Amino acid sequence: MKRCKCGNTRFYARQVCRLDVIVDGYCNFVSNISKPAEASIYDSGNPYGPFTCTKCGEEYDELTELPELRYRCYEEGYVGEYTEEELGNRFWEYQGYFVFPI
Repeated sequence: MKRCKCGNTRFYARQVCRLDVIVDGYCNFVSNISKPAEASIYDSGNPYGPFTCTKCGEEYDELTELPELRYRCYEEGYVGEYTEEELGNRFWEYQGYFVFPI
């Protein structure tokens, strides 16, 4: 998982979504078929930038330029640092160690 320099891992981004809507005889938008609109979405593209940190407001063109969030493992002392990929799906406990994001 990528992280902002402030440590946050959530970003505002843009996304193109396709959904069914109701239009009038002039082809002007009237309303969404379902309320909320999310219920009418049948296709969506990948989110794209700019990506803006929801905490500090720092803006990035691509998330790939950001560092990976790292985790520190402890069990009666420091054990090591790992990325999310290295830990797998068990962030809260890894092979009996306590895991904390850093």
